[in-house]
Amino acid sequence: MTGRFEVICISHDEIETFTYNNFHTFFYLSSYGNHYQQKDLAETYNANVHQLFTTLLKLGTLDFRNFIHISTSSISIDEQTMYSATKHAGELLVSQMAKQLKKRLFSVRPYSIFGEGEAEFRFIPMMVHKLVKGEQPLLVPEPIHDWVYICDFIDALQFLMHKDITPDKPVEIGTGVPRSNLEVFDDICNFLGKSPNYKTLTTLRNYDNPDWYLKEPEPALLDWEPSYGYHDGLRRTVNYYAK
Repeated sequence: MTGRFEVICISHDEIETFTYNNFHTFFYLSSYGNHYQQKDLAETYNANVHQLFTTLLKLGTLDFRNFIHISTSSISIDEQTMYSATKHAGELLVSQMAKQLKKRLFSVRPYSIFGEGEAEFRFIPMMVHKLVKGEQPLLVPEPIHDWVYICDFIDALQFLMHKDITPDKPVEIGTGVPRSNLEVFDDICNFLGKSPNYKTLTTLRNYDNPDWYLKEPEPALLDWEPSYGYHDGLRRTVNYYAK
């Protein structure tokens, strides 16, 4: 139990066969195609569109408070990928089904989430491990991201699930502060007391750009404040992976 809520986790393989009962809030987290090793286009469509729509179709007779679809902030940038395209399709499905059911169904677009427990191959864990081992990491310095600590992201979701007004568009969750890979790397080095030595790589992704951050305050979150913020979140994350 979390407070007065019982949490039920539905695995990726169970999505289409699971029997749904009335619920308070459904967080649709299923996703595929965002990591470099996830190259199966059919699976990208299946996880981000087909299984989402299959789930939405089952909601018609159910009583519930929220259905919150986790999308991606990459929809907002110019260079799209199959991942962002299918996530955008998912947003459209959620928006239309909200009109059909007259219920609170909406999408959120998180920016670059980080924190304890994320995959070891991701940027921050990889930099920490390299520095702790005394190795010189490979770094693409220029890409800009809006880094959101996982606990703040979860707090924002909990705030939204209890909010009375239904968002009329996808909710963007970010800090509004652009930070380059190099800036984050320097902060990691400072927390570890290490020299910021790295080997420069040219950009690996053609969709990285300097405008990938929250530009305007999110109306749905104007009354919400993060509990940790970037620096405290990064310190906690570095300590976790440095053990």
